[in-house]
Amino acid sequence: MANVPDVSAAYRHHGKQTPEEFLATIRGQYIISQALNKAIDVMEAVEPEEMRELSNIADMKFLRDELFNMYVSSEVLANLHARSHLIKKELEEGEI
Repeated sequence: MANVPDVSAAYRHHGKQTPEEFLATIRGQYIISQALNKAIDVMEAVEPEEMRELSNIADMKFLRDELFNMYVSSEVLANLHARSHLIKKELEEGEI
């Protein structure tokens, strides 16, 4: 079996906090946002395409876009970082 990290300590740190209370926090909303983004990525990659659960993907995107839009993937952040460097270079060279 793969070496799976023990998350029980992290789970216990919530103490007497209810799931509803956790969901009302910024961290709780971020966790849901991250989970939706990762689930959407996995579900959109299902092959063959006919096996994709399109209505579930659409519902997840709706929830992500309307309620849980905090998570930004590392790929998006890397692209933004690269673009900001290009813009800075163009500004310095007077191209824009």
